[in-house]
Amino acid sequence: MSNAKKKCGALATAVVFCLFMGGFLTFIFFAILNCREVLFLLAVYAVGIACAIIGTIVALILRFKEIDSGEEDEARKY
Repeated sequence: MSNAKKKCGALATAVVFCLFMGGFLTFIFFAILNCREVLFLLAVYAVGIACAIIGTIVALILRFKEIDSGEEDEARKY
């Protein structure tokens, strides 16, 4: 399997996850605008989702570096 195919699979998974979380984050922002009573709780959820998106992007970058260095099949040794 070529590196491009491996990268494409990791990228597709990360994009789907980020789009889903981005849609949920948008929903929370609209809820914050319309509902002032639970502002703190919604803000905590929004920060958590933003951190999940950032973490996914960081993990994707690290995965690309692993694929480029040839470490993608290293777990098969064990």
